[in-house]
Amino acid sequence: MNDGEFTAIIVNDGGTRPVMSKPKPFNATNKFIRHVQDNLNIPEDQAVAAADWVLNLMERYGANTAQPMFDMEGTGPNCSWCGMIWPLCGHQHMSSNLGSDEEEEAA
Repeated sequence: MNDGEFTAIIVNDGGTRPVMSKPKPFNATNKFIRHVQDNLNIPEDQAVAAADWVLNLMERYGANTAQPMFDMEGTGPNCSWCGMIWPLCGHQHMSSNLGSDEEEEAA
């Protein structure tokens, strides 16, 4: 796997987001914007919007299946999508996997 392809493509200041709130949208770095622009052969202003859209779509896609997980040493719960402490990362707001156990037990 080539990790270099995925390094330095996202800007997420996260800074003032309240703990356990939904994550803020991402912004693409210049590296990723150039990558999108080169591959789609579009003007820079369109590439900025396209790059941001792609990153946020990927984030929503991954977070859609997020759930709290423990590793084999019992550490956790951590988010299965980002690896941060669950639910501090906020991906519980974006997951469609939560609550299914309660629904199955009630049925």
